[in-house]
Parts: sequence; C-alpha cells; structure tokens
Amino acid sequence: MTGRGPPRWHGYTQVDELLEAELIVAGVPMYNVGVPAGFKAYIDNIVRVGRTFGYLGIEDLHGVAAEYDEFADERLQASLAQAERRIEALVDNLAAELDPPGDVTAPTHD
Repeated sequence: MTGRGPPRWHGYTQVDELLEAELIVAGVPMYNVGVPAGFKAYIDNIVRVGRTFGYLGIEDLHGVAAEYDEFADERLQASLAQAERRIEALVDNLAAELDPPGDVTAPTHD
C-alpha cells in the first residue's frame, strides 16, 4: 500500500459534496426530540476532525418546525400551514441571495 493515499470510501464523497455546497437544506423529522438513525449516520460519516468538525464558516442557520403532531387536530393543521409559509418565504429569500436580480452570470432557461 506504499505510495497510495487513503481509500476513497463513501464518507469522503459525502464530505466533498458538503464542503462544495453553497446551500445545505436538511428536511428531517424529529421523533421524541431526536432525529432518525439515518440522519445520525450521515452526520457520523461527514464529521472529520480538522475538515468538517468546527464552525465550517457557517454564517446563517435557519430552522422551521411544525408542532402538535401528537394531537392531530386543528393545531397541527395550523402549525403545518405556518411551517409551509415560512419554508416558502425562506426559499424565496435564500434564492434571492444566491441569484440577485440583474445577475448577469445567472443561467438562462431558453
């Protein structure tokens, strides 16, 4: 194995994709104040001391939540509707930041 670098296992690809991203959106349910095992495994795969562990230059963090799932009544429906409105507004704001009006570098879709 002399002269060869570390193996390119799946975790390296995930880290590269994460570090190249301009925007990261994680739509993850919460169950009893915890996230699903699959998301925990993803985090385990991308945490690399000296590469992704730390602040990563994160400037903004946004969160949207829906509540009252345990009641399944009008409170849940109102919370879901509010969360959807907040997501739409957040997407619009983030899209505008990434592609401001009049940006001549933006691709055209003809």
